[in-house]
Amino acid sequence: MWDRRAFLTGGMRRLQGLFVNSNCLGNQKIVCRSCGDACEARAIRFKHDISATPLPVIDLDKCNYCAACISVCPTNAITMTASMRNKS
Repeated sequence: MWDRRAFLTGGMRRLQGLFVNSNCLGNQKIVCRSCGDACEARAIRFKHDISATPLPVIDLDKCNYCAACISVCPTNAITMTASMRNKS
């Protein structure tokens, strides 16, 4: 699990990525915008396709790593990964 406090304070972990996995309700043809609604930074947009349910797309350049999207997801489809930071 990603440690937001440690990342923001320069602690032990460093963010590698934010991912939406196949549990996302959009993949099951169910419209859900919980993650986008929770994102104050507006880093989550929805990819629209005429023949498919909109899927979330995360812009990591806009993301402030607050993890609000993770806590509201009804299927736990959004995850952050981190790695140990190299100490010099």
